[in-house]
Amino acid sequence: KGRSLCSIGMDYNVLHMIILFGAREREKFETERDRFSRLGICWTYDLIGINSRGLKELKYDITDATLYPELLRLLEIKLGIER
Repeated sequence: KGRSLCSIGMDYNVLHMIILFGAREREKFETERDRFSRLGICWTYDLIGINSRGLKELKYDITDATLYPELLRLLEIKLGIER
């Protein structure tokens, strides 16, 4: 069964990427969280709760190019790619 890597959407004229993190991805993120920006990535991560399916639904503005390296790392975590 395949899984989605991420989704792209739009809210209030802002293009965003949604990444669902399960327990494995959250654990990996926590071990690397000091590599991510506090105000960009970590703040959103900490603000979002875990839904009824046990997932964090992370939503980031992809019109902000300064976040691209960190967003790519989040996708790598989702794919299980080690660094």
